[in-house]
Amino acid sequence: MAKKKKSGKGHHHRGHQEDNEDSNTVGILTVLAEWLRRMWAAIVQILGLQQRPAPTTPSPTPSTRQQATDAAEEKNDDKLENEESRGVIPFKFKKLKEHMGGVYLVRHGEREDHTNQGWKGRYKADPPLSKRGLRQAEDTGSFLTDSEPRPVVIFCSPFLRTLQTAGEIARSMKVPICVEPGLSEFLSARTFKAEPKLNPSSMEGLPIDSSYTPLLSNLPSFPEKEHQAAQRFLSTVTALADLNPTASIICVTHRFGAASLIDSCLSRIRSATVRPVGYCSVTCLVRKGPTRNKAEKGWGYQGEIAGVSHLVESSSMYFKR
Repeated sequence: MAKKKKSGKGHHHRGHQEDNEDSNTVGILTVLAEWLRRMWAAIVQILGLQQRPAPTTPSPTPSTRQQATDAAEEKNDDKLENEESRGVIPFKFKKLKEHMGGVYLVRHGEREDHTNQGWKGRYKADPPLSKRGLRQAEDTGSFLTDSEPRPVVIFCSPFLRTLQTAGEIARSMKVPICVEPGLSEFLSARTFKAEPKLNPSSMEGLPIDSSYTPLLSNLPSFPEKEHQAAQRFLSTVTALADLNPTASIICVTHRFGAASLIDSCLSRIRSATVRPVGYCSVTCLVRKGPTRNKAEKGWGYQGEIAGVSHLVESSSMYFKR
């Protein structure tokens, strides 16, 4: 019996030792966990202090070398743009009166066959203006009369729609019309099946200058390619400006003619988008004398490009012929 009691006391003593060892282990782990937590918090704080200024750091400015490179590239681009502008120097003038003469490109007013699908005429390639087109021409005449105080010469394509437009301008400005076939419609084979026949009575009742000798005696040869027509318009307008160096000239023409001349003036200029050339839109090109780098004269523009803000009634069919 005595041996049994001794054995029980030993077993109880070993149980207490194991409990103490477990408590020590838990304590060590707790201390270690707390240490790790504090270390992690310290690491996070350090990293946070290093990253905190980043959001408020201003964006880096280009280096002096980069700025010089950008300036050199821009200067080179401008030089290439001027050299590749097909003989047209792009300048924008603030005041037209400071320069010799100007060229007003005017597209004809709205066509009757484009607003009245049932229109049938004997000369299908030579339709008249619609009622709205006539009002647009009147508005354009008033606008040009107020805009240009100097001597003016009006040149016009021989098509009926351009003659009617020029007629309203001529009545407002009280000057005659010089009929110039060099300003005729682009005679594309995609548009015309054959050489267009014009209304022979289209000039009746208009103040035509019979003393004027046109640069091109007849309509351009049919069919005409796009680059040929563009060159024709540019050559014609340039020659007309040369013949009238002290006067402003008004060229009443067609969509393609106005668009090609605007494109020549604005070609290779960054971010320049030629607007649609609307009915009775007006673009003023101006002539500049020799510059420091170029001996020849060049073209620039003043005011709106293909502007229609002067019209009380504008048309939505900008891309029509």
